Amino acid sequence: MSYITTNSKIHFKPHNPNMDDIDINDIAHALAYMCRANGHFNSFYSVAQHSINCSLEARAKGYSKDIQLACLLHDASEAYMSDITRPVKKLLPQYLDIEERLRKAIYEKFNVTDASSEMIDEIDDALLYFEFINLLGEKVFDDEPELLSQPDFTQRDFINVKNEFLYIFTQLTSNTKIYKSVGIDGCDKGWMVAMLTGSILSIERYNSIADVLSANKAADKFIIDIPIGLADSREEAVHRPENAARKILKGKSFSIFPAPFRSVARAKTKLEAWEISKALDARASRMTMGIREAVNEIDIFLQENEGWKNVLLESHPEVCFALLNGGNTVMEKKKKEQGIEKRLEILEEYGIDRISVSRHPLFAKYSDDVVDAVCLALIGRLASEGKSTTIPSNDEIKADSTGLKMQMIIPKL
Repeated sequence: MSYITTNSKIHFKPHNPNMDDIDINDIAHALAYMCRANGHFNSFYSVAQHSINCSLEARAKGYSKDIQLACLLHDASEAYMSDITRPVKKLLPQYLDIEERLRKAIYEKFNVTDASSEMIDEIDDALLYFEFINLLGEKVFDDEPELLSQPDFTQRDFINVKNEFLYIFTQLTSNTKIYKSVGIDGCDKGWMVAMLTGSILSIERYNSIADVLSANKAADKFIIDIPIGLADSREEAVHRPENAARKILKGKSFSIFPAPFRSVARAKTKLEAWEISKALDARASRMTMGIREAVNEIDIFLQENEGWKNVLLESHPEVCFALLNGGNTVMEKKKKEQGIEKRLEILEEYGIDRISVSRHPLFAKYSDDVVDAVCLALIGRLASEGKSTTIPSNDEIKADSTGLKMQMIIPKL
């Protein structure tokens, strides 16, 4: 047999590549399922994830889109001929010749006109160094290279990495803007995350908010169902968006509960939190205390990472579902089958494939969290398209003592 069969059923000849047969979907798919370091890392880390990190490092360095694209595709030949370890590869001149011809064909296919090997090799080696440090605990070079980005080395879902690869590729090659939005909802001991890239939906669960944002840093909008912008007093609390949100959610305003004061969120125990709340007349509820730790995680992250302030934005799924439903509150309970079905119907009206949501493996255990995260991703997409507004209105928004805006992002339809 003189060819390989790709994921899209193309019969491809790596040694004699036909540019018409080179398919970015095949490349993204194969690289996402192919492990770096010949599988010797302590966790699965794909060639696609390495390529994404290389491209993002090129962007962080201020390099051109052409160099960013070249970095994304520098290992694309491996999708068609796999990889061989460096010590062996240098002993195989015929392999190196085929690899180089295939790489040039791929660059030509996707109009990469500037593929400076020096820049690409520098970034490739820098990522290699930190990959081995983080994933094998080994130092492969004597000197630590410079790295401007914050690469994600966590183990990620294959499909999500493939979609991220395709998203970056599209951003670098298309004149048509395709938005990526990230919807984040708290779930049991972690975060449920929906990534909406154009019409492609990915769903994943993460343990920490730092992992969520690190894995999706290239996205356009980040929307979360957690209070952001915390009051320190009753006087400041009146500027929070809960009262305006309750007016939208008629008949179900009880589902919007008071956000904890920052001192309440910081309390070491729930008993201490109740005592602080009482002393400050914070009027916290049982539900407030239920999300206190999640609120604290988000607030501490934002205080320690200034670049994410007023980039990670607050919303509320039930308020958004009401507005997406023509201003009518969805009265069916979201943890019941009827409530889930109703919300899926609403999402479907805005182009979300309900089958891809309901058949996702995480849906069986976290159905309401998945649906809420998808709703927030949709709100992010609408916000990217200029179809969102805020409560309170923009001219009434106040910031808390740390500069975080006290607002909710909602659809404007």
